[in-house]
Amino acid sequence: AREIVRQTYSKVAEFFPDDRTFTPVARLTVIEMDGGLDNQRVVVSKDTVYDAIEQLQQLAGQYPDHAFVQAKALYDQGLCHKRLGEFAQAQECFKTISEKYAKNSNEAISDIVRRAAFYYNQTYVNP
Repeated sequence: AREIVRQTYSKVAEFFPDDRTFTPVARLTVIEMDGGLDNQRVVVSKDTVYDAIEQLQQLAGQYPDHAFVQAKALYDQGLCHKRLGEFAQAQECFKTISEKYAKNSNEAISDIVRRAAFYYNQTYVNP
């Protein structure tokens, strides 16, 4: 079922490449799935997680005016760094979201801000 969902989102991006509303979110979802961010039980390699970070950065660069994509891509980068044990980088991502989007009125972005604040306030110990 997970692969069917991924394929569906991939097709949205493939068939509607110029769409500025749904395609960025579909591409974001595919990156999340490829990086294992949609399900913690999915095992992915470190290289795959690093690829996801790079793809998230590229996606954010392609949609600079899409606030949700900007916030979610940065949040996902934070989760990737957390998964890799790179806690300082993760906290930097979460802090940036909290600072940049704290006053955003979009409910989805406000939810990302709340989740980012939760992760930012956790105590991490680098090995």
